[in-house]
Amino acid sequence: MKFVMKLRLFVLPLAALFYMGCEHVSANEDGAGCVTAYDASAYPTSTVSYQNDVKPILANNSCSSEFCHGSGSPPSNFSVLTAEAMLGPGNEAVQLETCDIVRGDPDGSYLVKKLEGAAGIIGEQMPFGGTPLTSGELNTIRQWITEGAPDN
Repeated sequence: MKFVMKLRLFVLPLAALFYMGCEHVSANEDGAGCVTAYDASAYPTSTVSYQNDVKPILANNSCSSEFCHGSGSPPSNFSVLTAEAMLGPGNEAVQLETCDIVRGDPDGSYLVKKLEGAAGIIGEQMPFGGTPLTSGELNTIRQWITEGAPDN
């Protein structure tokens, strides 16, 4: 018991010093500095729906299956269960110091790079072991991101 008390007396002040030295992260950003808050006024009118357009693409390509990014412990810590979850940060994006989805910028979004098999990704093109998404499917996801990746 005395050891635990001494440990608390040492760890708590140390944790406070560490926290004070950390860069402040806005409530609108995740730990990697990626914008998580959606501001409809910053993007064009939404024509693509996550629920009606993006989610079915992910389901049809097994991305959201329980064996892939739809499980409780998805590979690379990247979940596609909700639009908000897709903002990440997934392990690979964190490792590359980028964002899974950059609202308004599909070319800057790691998700698009993984789906297209672009240079500089970690691992394989997604969906892993499956047929790559069609240009129409990719364009739908790109448009959704261009429109700010709303949870609609």
